[in-house]
Amino acid sequence: MNPDTGFFKMTIINLDDQESNLNLTNYDVIIIGSGPAGISAAVELSNSKKRIAVLEAGGEKYSEFSQDFYEGTVEGDKYFPLRISRLRMFGGSSNHWGGWSRELDEIDFQKKKNSDLFEWPINKKDLDPFLEKAKDILDLKFITEKKKLNKNLNQLTWDWSSTRFANKYRKFFLEKKHVDLYLNANMQNFIFDEKVTGLNVKNSEGSNYLFVSKIYALATGGIENSRLLLYSNILAKHQFIKNKDSLGRYWMEHPHINVGGAFIDRQAFFRSSHNSHPTNQSYVFISPTGSYMSNSKLNCCLRFRLNEKEKEPQSISESTKRWIKESMEDLACLDSDFTLKIAGREFKCYSSIKAVFEQQPIYTNRIELDPTSKDFFGVPKIKLYWKQSLDLKETIIEVLKETGNFFKERDIGRLYIDNWLLEKSEPFPEHGELAGYHHMGGTRMSKDRNLGVVDKNLSLFDHNNIFVLGSSVFPSGGHANPTLTIVQLSLRWAKYIKDSFWKLSF
Repeated sequence: MNPDTGFFKMTIINLDDQESNLNLTNYDVIIIGSGPAGISAAVELSNSKKRIAVLEAGGEKYSEFSQDFYEGTVEGDKYFPLRISRLRMFGGSSNHWGGWSRELDEIDFQKKKNSDLFEWPINKKDLDPFLEKAKDILDLKFITEKKKLNKNLNQLTWDWSSTRFANKYRKFFLEKKHVDLYLNANMQNFIFDEKVTGLNVKNSEGSNYLFVSKIYALATGGIENSRLLLYSNILAKHQFIKNKDSLGRYWMEHPHINVGGAFIDRQAFFRSSHNSHPTNQSYVFISPTGSYMSNSKLNCCLRFRLNEKEKEPQSISESTKRWIKESMEDLACLDSDFTLKIAGREFKCYSSIKAVFEQQPIYTNRIELDPTSKDFFGVPKIKLYWKQSLDLKETIIEVLKETGNFFKERDIGRLYIDNWLLEKSEPFPEHGELAGYHHMGGTRMSKDRNLGVVDKNLSLFDHNNIFVLGSSVFPSGGHANPTLTIVQLSLRWAKYIKDSFWKLSF
């Protein structure tokens, strides 16, 4: 028997194997979700000796049945099918994470474009103390650098994580006797009657369970966090979350778009060795400085992908050959001297350019419940409204032009901008990578309850013992992949709980 729960021999518990109508009421903290946000929080809280439960809706392995719960529809711009954009299993979406890791920039926490919507209620310095521990959780090895190229441009380095949370932390859940992991524990809603009295949970067969705790932390991802709160609020006749106008709103992604190409003297770039990606690709990353962005531009990153080894001619695709030929013909008319240098093989490298950039928080980009489509348990599925604003082009064009001028001044390359960017009304292309599978917003942090759902400590404005973890709380997204920041936020929340919250009574 587990001495802390009194029920089970192991601390990884499959709810499908437990008797129905079981009431589990002796926890201090219940964390809903076992992805990077939930597991990081559980690991950090585990040395407090409090009784902790982590509820995972999926099983230890992937299953089609569980993944079907993530189906939904998308309206607006073309986007990935929602069913494949996240994983419903132990470890969450870290099971297909590419590992790209970098902190947000200091300016990402500040007002941009003269809008309060970009501003976080915390600063970068509030997360800095948790960087080293977050790097340890993610098995990151390097310091991500920022080198100033000129007053307007930085060159960045990144790190890559190979961490799969389920693999790394399975042993943790087996050994920590006061931390229980429940598999196939499908949270349906918060039970609310003037105050929250527990969680309604079902196993995969539909049997009911009641979980009760002093503290609840919702960590189910950048879509499901909104879905579960929206559904709980409907069942409570909108008395559970009274500032409901912001709930599910201001949803964001990181658009990933091919924006041009370049001929480059690769030796002229400063690159740290860890810019070599595990897929045997080298990258050069350029982004605007904070002063260049000021209040008028969004954050973005230009990714130049270079092969580690010279490609053999036959390995170059026909479409790329055509692009090089057409680009060379244009360049010969505009800059014959540079074209001769390329022909003389002083410049051996060509590169496509991908822009990864911040999306404005827009009220109409939102997560809603679809009353016409329900999952196996009768909970409405998701309808996602996602549209990219065409004024994003302004930032991309400005940074591309500034980078092109830098290349020309240093005589290290020439850069091309794709024609669709220059046409003001031309929509974003509906092919290629589209976005980063980075689900942000919907349960925003804010100083103002009219613009957000949680406060600076990630507590729901209407409930001081219910918290939201993960990138759904991001007020704005910068350009960096969110996982490192997610882990930092979870560690900061766990410290707040240990240092301050245990002393409060309910």
